[in-house]
Amino acid sequence: ESDGVIDQGASTTVAVRTRRLSGPLQDLDLTAEGVPAGTSVTFTPARVSSGAGSSMRVTTSASTPVGTYPIVIRATSVASPTLSETASYRLTVTPASPANDFSVSLDRDTVTVDPGKTATLTLSTATTAGDPQQVALTAFGLPDSVSFTFNPSTITTGQTARVTVHPSEATSPGVYFVTVRATGASRRTTTLRLDVRGGDFAVHLTPAAATVEPGQTAISTLETMPVSVAPQILTISASGMPAGVTFSASPSSVNLGTPSTLTFTASATTVPGTYPITVNATGVETRSATFTLTVTAPSVPAWKPYTRYKAGDRVAHGGAVYRCVIGHLSLPGWEPPRTPALWARVQPTK
Repeated sequence: ESDGVIDQGASTTVAVRTRRLSGPLQDLDLTAEGVPAGTSVTFTPARVSSGAGSSMRVTTSASTPVGTYPIVIRATSVASPTLSETASYRLTVTPASPANDFSVSLDRDTVTVDPGKTATLTLSTATTAGDPQQVALTAFGLPDSVSFTFNPSTITTGQTARVTVHPSEATSPGVYFVTVRATGASRRTTTLRLDVRGGDFAVHLTPAAATVEPGQTAISTLETMPVSVAPQILTISASGMPAGVTFSASPSSVNLGTPSTLTFTASATTVPGTYPITVNATGVETRSATFTLTVTAPSVPAWKPYTRYKAGDRVAHGGAVYRCVIGHLSLPGWEPPRTPALWARVQPTK
């Protein structure tokens, strides 16, 4: 939808889609320009891969001036900040409390349906100020392959209408934010999230496990394989990570069938142990795989002569671990058991 009409103090959600024209996938930052005073615009997510989508939420306040505002939505390449593309969104802000006013709502805010199938909802209206009025019902933000009908399409406030949603077999799986509008003396809207299912897929990790010490990194590759043919964008995430472990995916959004490189990094404070981490690929559906990360205790090097040690260094010698007390250059015959002034016994080695 390229335009929206909302009241002072209200909000609406709009789908933002990017398209990769050529070249490799790249990360894009989404921003909005020309936003009127008292209005906020947020994107979820605010960074996407080229070809992926986001949802834009526009929220006005009671102080937002009534009027029409051209808002510029900009997608900027993270790798090349001078490269960007824009799209226009026209926002019309209407008075919060006209003399004759009404509300509009749906019996649920999300509907999930398969391509070729039909879902039904109930739209309700109510007179909130003044006299009842006739309102015309329309919907925006849908692809041409989705039929969205009202029966009846014109009602008097206080009445209801039956809403029928029918995505054709050609509808691409995905999430669509539909703006349902009732227009009378004023305009009132509500937003429906339409999830079109389809395009099942599987995920696989290579390798699916790794062992690291604190401060080290493990790498795995996530493969996505279509089970049924339906192109879609997948967002990669992870959950169940222990304290001190960070995760990144490159790229973080991929076309189905395109791999992503995963990086798991254990900080110096990560407690040794074995941790199952869930890696998620989310499109219309979410599929998951488990990466098992084992963090071992840091290894202790053996004591050696002619080595410069500093206070706090640890070494292994004769089946025990020693901590350096005073920094020094080791010499033959200065083994830790023989130089208690230089080395303090910590624990037996395991």
